[in-house]
Amino acid sequence: MGDRYVVAAMCWTHIILQEKSNRPIVDLPGFRSSVGKWVKYIKANCLNPDVEIILAMNWPSIATDDWDRDMATLKSSYQAVADEFNLRICPVGWAYDIIRKTEGEVALKTLFVDEIHPTAKASYLAACMEF
Repeated sequence: MGDRYVVAAMCWTHIILQEKSNRPIVDLPGFRSSVGKWVKYIKANCLNPDVEIILAMNWPSIATDDWDRDMATLKSSYQAVADEFNLRICPVGWAYDIIRKTEGEVALKTLFVDEIHPTAKASYLAACMEF
């Protein structure tokens, strides 16, 4: 592919970061460190100095023994890291929580192909939110 593709790729206006599913729940220091490293790398290498970095908020595992606790931890972890690095959050996990609260556990289960991975329907939801 030529150099023009490399340059075009480096001129993004928005970059979405997504962490491993449970890391923001079980390892806030590791989550903070990982995001910090990516923010530093992006700021040093992206040709657009105004690039907006967005954190795609994850969701708890459907197998969790306490969805509400894990959701609260996700919300606070993402908010703390977003505030620290001046990032925006795309609250995909929060949408899962709203579906659970308004439509119930049966509707929530339609978002999972296993204990953590999203169905096509859930991926579409995330894509629409991120767009």
